[in-house]
Amino acid sequence: MVTATEGEGGVWSLTWPVGADGPLTLCAYGRDVEGNETQTAQMPCRTILRDVSPPSAFTLTSPDGGAWAGERPTLRWNAATDAVSGVNAYVVAIAGHPEINVGNVTQYQLDADEALTDGDYTWTVRAVDRMGNARTSTNTGSFRVDTLKPRDVTLASPENTAWVSTRTPQLCWNAATDRGLSGIAGYRVTIGTTTITAAASDTCVLPTALGDGPTTWAVQAID
Repeated sequence: MVTATEGEGGVWSLTWPVGADGPLTLCAYGRDVEGNETQTAQMPCRTILRDVSPPSAFTLTSPDGGAWAGERPTLRWNAATDAVSGVNAYVVAIAGHPEINVGNVTQYQLDADEALTDGDYTWTVRAVDRMGNARTSTNTGSFRVDTLKPRDVTLASPENTAWVSTRTPQLCWNAATDRGLSGIAGYRVTIGTTTITAAASDTCVLPTALGDGPTTWAVQAID
């Protein structure tokens, strides 16, 4: 039993000790100075639901481990659970940037207004239930942003409009460099209507047998 106190305007109030999660039924009765009390059948009662526990532990999944990402990375995490009031929303926190309430989802891609500049970033997510209880992800993610494209590739051989005497000429280019931080990851080589990939260490490829006549080719560096 907890005794209520009378406040301004005849309003009575009390502070109930916080207990475990779940329903709590409160009933009120009056007692005058003579000890007369409200009859049990006449006591007003109300049941409320208590949720004082945060959502369950959860982890971030990607990007992490200093992975490379673009200026608008998609952030992903595992779902938290909350057996009482339920998870209401997740709040994404990227160090040095305003927090983002993304709603009750488990992935979020930054929009154009939230795009990041080149550099290193850490991030966490906070799960919030319907009563405002919150829990932060058990791990902190990290990633790096590179928004600059590699420099254009220059072709080495064969020269433009040159004649070759083989159907599988070696196609070579000069190694490209990256304007950004991540470095060259590989090359995309387009020969006519066919596209093949080459490793970052490659500067030549051998195509499949070509037919007689002109063939166009180009190389694009990928960071």
